[in-house]
Amino acid sequence: MAPADGGGGNSNSPAPACPGFVELVGPALAGTLQKEGVLRPNAMQAEALAAVQDGRRDTLVVAQTGSGKTLTFLLPILLQQQRQRRRRRDDRSASAGPCRQRPVSAVVLAPTAELAAQHAGLAKRLAAGHQILFCTPAQFLTDYSAGRITTATLKVVAIDEADAVLCGSAHDSSLPQPATELLAALSAKSAPQFLLAAAYLSPSHDAALERAFPGAVRVQERAAGAGRGVLVPTLRQKYHYFTGDRADKMKLLLEVLQEASSEVWLRAGTTLVFCAAAADALALRERVEGLADQVLVLHEDLAESKRSSVLRSIHAAAASSSSPAAAGHQGAPSTRPAVLVLCTDVAARGLHLPHVRHVVLFDVPTDVAAFVHRVGRTARGGQEGLVTALCRAGSGDFGRYKHLHALQDAPALVFHSAGSPQ
Repeated sequence: MAPADGGGGNSNSPAPACPGFVELVGPALAGTLQKEGVLRPNAMQAEALAAVQDGRRDTLVVAQTGSGKTLTFLLPILLQQQRQRRRRRDDRSASAGPCRQRPVSAVVLAPTAELAAQHAGLAKRLAAGHQILFCTPAQFLTDYSAGRITTATLKVVAIDEADAVLCGSAHDSSLPQPATELLAALSAKSAPQFLLAAAYLSPSHDAALERAFPGAVRVQERAAGAGRGVLVPTLRQKYHYFTGDRADKMKLLLEVLQEASSEVWLRAGTTLVFCAAAADALALRERVEGLADQVLVLHEDLAESKRSSVLRSIHAAAASSSSPAAAGHQGAPSTRPAVLVLCTDVAARGLHLPHVRHVVLFDVPTDVAAFVHRVGRTARGGQEGLVTALCRAGSGDFGRYKHLHALQDAPALVFHSAGSPQ
């Protein structure tokens, strides 16, 4: 993949000032972004938005969690649709005939329905009346196979968390058959521009995407020195090693949560405890009940409506704790975390959960991508965050987590924002 012009290399000459949103996406979208509290693009966003200006070249953005990758594909799509609407208004001879299928000009794919809904909510706030289909790959293929949509007018496809949507196992350097079928369906009747985004790519996934999109422009943060940095630089890390059985691990978790409660900044925010399976999250709930003002469980076995309800509760609790009324409350401050969420990987990718300050890995993944995404729920948008990992220290586990300790920080990004990253 070709690097984006002017990005990625070290230089002794001063870097040029980043263009603002007005220069990159026009005054209308820049104005709505300002209302959202996003004042100027960070360096990664500016480079990515400049790279997709022509509307033709595929683009792959690989950047740290919480850096605002969503805007790098949403804004070009919204800008393109604004221009199309203006052209249609100018072309008075254009007419729309009857059509059994819904014509689609832009598709945004995400690995989970929750992340797709988050993207749709942001797009609605940025530009009313857009015509973007937000869905999971399974939803798209169902509607496409049933003939409910047509891609003959498809101009652009954005794929967030591209490794989760398109790639196989961490060591699979070719796309699995479902991914090739998905790309074939998207490209069957047109030649859309592909905008891909990811927080981390294993070398095998990197190779698979490069073969699938050989001419794509790459926008990627580079750590100082050799190698690629993937961790957010404002993330604090703690590793607690234990020996013994699950009861000892549970005891350690309770100690970690109680210790965190002594830190005012941590207990004022949301704490996520990641488990390997839904049954583990449910079992933990009985043990941690009473350790937080509100304890919620979020896992893939819940119905989609129930998962949406849990996410609304998390957002409502965050809004309540940050309201002027709450800030001015004169009662005794709580000595417990505000919100404690016991969750599985359904909450790990892409979701922006407000005020997450502490991530606890009750079950620590050894896969780098899974680790990066779980810890990436905190320390977003330049804010600080803490991850605490509970690691088994038996003789058979020696060196199991060594590669996680060796992960490098990504470059620090400057966020010109009065709000939350997207």
